[in-house]
Formats: sequence, structure tokens, C-alpha cells
Amino acid sequence: MRNCDKLARGALDLLRQGWCQHVSARERNDMPCDYDSPLAAAWDLEGACRRAADALKGVSADGREAALAQVLEAVHDELARRHAEGVDRYGGANDRAKVCMAVWNDTPGRKPGDACAVMQRASEALAAKVRA
Repeated sequence: MRNCDKLARGALDLLRQGWCQHVSARERNDMPCDYDSPLAAAWDLEGACRRAADALKGVSADGREAALAQVLEAVHDELARRHAEGVDRYGGANDRAKVCMAVWNDTPGRKPGDACAVMQRASEALAAKVRA
């Protein structure tokens, strides 16, 4: 399995454990913390990706950064797709460059399942690139 696939699956597992808004991570008591804190119990989309990148075993720092870049690009692509198709509207243009992960994550009414669905689709898109 490629590093980006492991990272995407790891991020999805983290989001299923706990998801948050307005900060990269939160402790169990809902206090904000860094995404890499040992007390973190919930993450936003980017925080989950960064935490999963840090957790890749036996991968160089350059390898982790490359995998993270691939996963973040896949997440941005999925957010842009959802926005363009009208699945999600949150005050931005249909321009991929203007799709902001933090704005999407922090939109009122967003639910944990929404974040998991985005990460799942991003993971599937990465896997499909290998098969293509």
C-alpha cells in the first residue's frame, strides 16, 4: 500500500474517532489543542491528515510530506467536486483554488459524517489513480 493510501485511511480512522470545528484538534474535554497532542481526541480535516502523516511508520520526513501533499490535494479536489455539483455550498466560487478546507470544515451545520464522507471519497480517488 502506498504511503498516501495509508495516510488517507489513517485520517479517516481519526475522523471516525472524533471530529471538531474551528481548531485543528480538541481534547476529550473539548479544549483546543495541537493536532499532534497526545491528548487530542478529535480533529478537523487537515488536523487528521497531519496527525496521520506523523503516524506513518518507517517513512522519511520527505516521504511523509509527499504523502500529505497528495492526500490534501485529493481532499481539495473532492471539496471542489462537491461544491461544483451543488452537494455543498458555503459561500465560495466554483474555483478549486478558492475551496478552503477550513471554511468547509467549520461551516455551521456540518456533521462528522460529512467530514468522513469527504475523506472516504478522497481515499477512493487516490486508490483509483493507482488502478488507472
